[in-house]
Amino acid sequence: MIGATIQKGITERFEVKDPRFIIAALVVLVEAMAGFLALVAGWHVLFVMVGAFLTLVIVLNPKIGALMMLFFLPGYQYLSFDVGTVTMTALRFLLIPTLIGLVVQMVVYKRSIRIGGVGIPVLVLLAIAVFSIMGSSNVRVGLVKLVFLVSLFAITFVLAHLLDDEKWIKIAIGTMLASSLILIILILGEAYFVYKGVIATVTGGHRLAAGASGMLYRTPHPLTMDLNTFLPFVLILAAGPTHWKSIFLMLLASGFLLGIVLAAAMAGWLATIGCLTVLAVVGLARKRGEAVKGIFKKLIPVIVLGALLVPVAVPMGLLGERVKRFASIVTLTDIRTQRTSEVRIPVWVAAQKMFHDHPILGVGLGAMPVEYHKYMVAKVGQPGKEFTHHGFNVFVDIGTEMGILGLGAFIWFMTAFGWQVFKYLRVIKDPFLANMLLACSAACVAVFIQMQTETGPFWANNFWCLVGLSLAIINVAKSRALRHQQTRLGRHCSP
Repeated sequence: MIGATIQKGITERFEVKDPRFIIAALVVLVEAMAGFLALVAGWHVLFVMVGAFLTLVIVLNPKIGALMMLFFLPGYQYLSFDVGTVTMTALRFLLIPTLIGLVVQMVVYKRSIRIGGVGIPVLVLLAIAVFSIMGSSNVRVGLVKLVFLVSLFAITFVLAHLLDDEKWIKIAIGTMLASSLILIILILGEAYFVYKGVIATVTGGHRLAAGASGMLYRTPHPLTMDLNTFLPFVLILAAGPTHWKSIFLMLLASGFLLGIVLAAAMAGWLATIGCLTVLAVVGLARKRGEAVKGIFKKLIPVIVLGALLVPVAVPMGLLGERVKRFASIVTLTDIRTQRTSEVRIPVWVAAQKMFHDHPILGVGLGAMPVEYHKYMVAKVGQPGKEFTHHGFNVFVDIGTEMGILGLGAFIWFMTAFGWQVFKYLRVIKDPFLANMLLACSAACVAVFIQMQTETGPFWANNFWCLVGLSLAIINVAKSRALRHQQTRLGRHCSP
């Protein structure tokens, strides 16, 4: 009886030849085969079956996958592993079924592709990447990096299309806030208990715990990037009229600022300053004055709350270590501060030589780590770095691997995206959408600042999620404006 009812409901809603059923059947078949092999090999079948169900759900409803991608945005170390020079994360695993589900939807419902003014620069950049691989000394590494590069733009594509109305934009922002709350509780809690020696630790320096080992982040740079990604959203929403929600968000923002300060990463601090500057300058320039005033009215109590949290949440020994670190960065005297330049400058000198020898298409996508040993600088006032995964600067990375053509395409993409955001910040009438677009632009600037000294975070997910969310907000605003215009024309033309 129950089976017949379910079958009737399914057949009434879908056709048997619906591509979604074909995809779902293939997913179930592949996962069933994987489960059988796991059973034969003696592995745990439960994880395979849970993965099968989750994959099926996401393929049939890719918006669930998009929300899960945003929830797993923070770059927790224990949720990632390296495959060569590529870091795999939970978000990228979720991207695969989400992208499949979106493509199936677009085929079934014949939806058009909407990527705004950034589509052509993206295609040009990918084409240049392909041509650079042809002249590379290691084509296999180049193809792996190309798949990874395509996945970054796929993140943008997925979010820009699936978050297709204001309701889903709000749900997406709420998902990010929930993720940020868990992030700050975990990171400050870990910093405290690791420093106190309460929990066991694994490899990876943790500056929040004064150099003790921690398991959430390998270095402070991805951490500060995650905190700076969420900070502008929390500040803008805290400026709203709801009293209790405002207090909660102020506490959350205070935790973010506390984490950024304790991380003691110069690039993270500069990114925070850049984020706040964009909120003020761009907000005022694009007629978001009320939002800007509300943000900075709440910023003072946020800082006060952060100062009150310090003696409560931070052990005195850890606080003393952070003060010393802060003084060393300001005075540029500490050996750890000097090591920053010792690591980066030789890499930049070697990259300059690579660019000189391969100016048009570079050494090939993904080939910088392969070619680096040929150009490694042993001594330019600092000791040379024996191996590097990246160039510690986004322009160095792209210029070295894709030459001047790749640099031109990347600058074109950044300019086109920046112009889209700047243009629609003034045009969008809905206060919520306009404020969230302002938050996206501030977070993008924060990440871009960190991309100038540490490009490991650049190849993470944050920047591309922010670009996708920005384009989704613009698409929703444009659709609303078009419907409003059509309604007005219909009323005007009606007898």
